Amino acid sequence: MPIAESVTMRHNGRSLDTFSTFTRYTFGVSMTGLPALSLPAGAGGNGLPVGVQLIGKPWDEARLIEVGPAIEQHRPRA
Repeated sequence: MPIAESVTMRHNGRSLDTFSTFTRYTFGVSMTGLPALSLPAGAGGNGLPVGVQLIGKPWDEARLIEVGPAIEQHRPRA
């Protein structure tokens, strides 16, 4: 099992850079300093888990903390 401290990880028989793999979809938001929240959103047609990332206005973490649990309550359950 790969760990975050590893420089590379194996996925589907390919060797991938750990940092770029974990940050590819979050780097831009992190660099802007916007608050963000990631939530599970059920499963796709192939059965794999799907997530949704909410991005808030600057300094509006409180709104994400309010909206996140509301979305979780209404998402489809397995």
